[in-house]
Amino acid sequence: MKNCHPRFKRGSTSGLPRAIHVILSLPKDGVSLMIAIVFVSFFMLVMAGMLEVYMRTINSINNREAKVKVDLLAESAREVAGALLADAAVGANFGSPDQNLSAEDAELVNLLYDMAEQDMKIANCRPAANAASGGQTEPCVSIEVKGRSGDGDKVGLSGPGGGLGGLEYFSAPMKGTGNGSSTCASAAAADLNDADDACNWNRLYVGQSVEVPLYYIDASGQPVKLFAGSNDEFRLRVRTPLCAEFGASGTNCDDGRIILYPDPRPNMQSAPDYGNPSKDPVLIQWTISDLDPSGGGASLLANEAVEGGGKRKPAISGFTPSFDHQNTEISAGRINLAKSGINLGTANPPYDPLDQNVVLNYFNGSDGSQLRGIDLGRTSISIKDFLSKSDVKNPVLRLSLVDQPQIAGCKSTTGTCVQDVNKSALNIPYLEYQLLVKGMPIPDSKDVVTVKVKVGDFKKEITVPIEHKAGLGGFALENL
Repeated sequence: MKNCHPRFKRGSTSGLPRAIHVILSLPKDGVSLMIAIVFVSFFMLVMAGMLEVYMRTINSINNREAKVKVDLLAESAREVAGALLADAAVGANFGSPDQNLSAEDAELVNLLYDMAEQDMKIANCRPAANAASGGQTEPCVSIEVKGRSGDGDKVGLSGPGGGLGGLEYFSAPMKGTGNGSSTCASAAAADLNDADDACNWNRLYVGQSVEVPLYYIDASGQPVKLFAGSNDEFRLRVRTPLCAEFGASGTNCDDGRIILYPDPRPNMQSAPDYGNPSKDPVLIQWTISDLDPSGGGASLLANEAVEGGGKRKPAISGFTPSFDHQNTEISAGRINLAKSGINLGTANPPYDPLDQNVVLNYFNGSDGSQLRGIDLGRTSISIKDFLSKSDVKNPVLRLSLVDQPQIAGCKSTTGTCVQDVNKSALNIPYLEYQLLVKGMPIPDSKDVVTVKVKVGDFKKEITVPIEHKAGLGGFALENL
């Protein structure tokens, strides 16, 4: 068979690839130069690749180092914040580098900057050094501690038509720092203006107690308390969880929130149990006590008065003719009624089982005796009366969820009530509370610590709520 491909002959270049043919046709010097160019180009490509890998490795190491520094510095700053809070005044707002820090506190913060600059080798960590070097004035680490609301933290109540009223109230929890919803960290600022937003409420769990100061210590070391002004206002609000949280529906719900047992609404089978101390348990115990160490330890407690039939009669705002008709215990039925603003009159917004005008029990701390309004030369004593007393200097509101809230579990009187006090399926683990006041930027049951760290291109911000430990007569810290 005849071979169609030409046979390669020695000395011939006709069968070689064109590129090699071109090279072989060059003079010997040209061939050497071309080979050198190809080799050098290949070497440069290899070195460029190696250099890129090396730079990526270096950047990765630097980034990991910066991230480690950010994490360590943030944790150290949080520990410093805890040390600052240990001796902080009630309701104090302060922070680093120079926000209302005492000389001792500033020295402690300087140790943090020293550690950052000397041990972690973070250049220009202090804001002064940054400014002097012409660099950024933002420090590598800052601490802000917020113990009470600021002027920009006011919230408003929705009016009868549904529109949001003026931003008139300071709140506890402080605006946007509540835990009424798991989505509070991403809540929009506009939503937070509404007092009813979940992030302006705190959950109070069964067995839990919280303390909310009704005063703060000013820069001169003097207490500033609620009702120092004539137009101050006090509203304690309590509400149930959303029905969707626990699968409640039908008559167990009203406007999307759970109805508790007993259900005092007309035509409900458990309505007769409302106000019966044996069937309508007190859920939230409350007291207002003066923690002034130089005072007599006076306290204000819920009035346990009952009517002739042995039932509680709910307090009505401003109603003073008869002390015995002013029961102010926060029971399940009372929380249900307050949801519709029934307890304190139709002029009040929902969820208010207490305001400043209800009539209360007053205990003289010096001898433990119970005093009524008539014993003090007046027809009644109210929250406003108590807080206005000149010898009450450091008043603190304490709330404790002492019994198990339960879903009503009842139909109308024509249906069947399946409520069973031993039926755990009807238990709910928490209620929600909120305190609204006018006239004073109220402290909270917690301090809010915000730490910001910046190392190179890495930034980190953490916000930690630090609860006051209740029941110690002061404000020891926990959860730090």
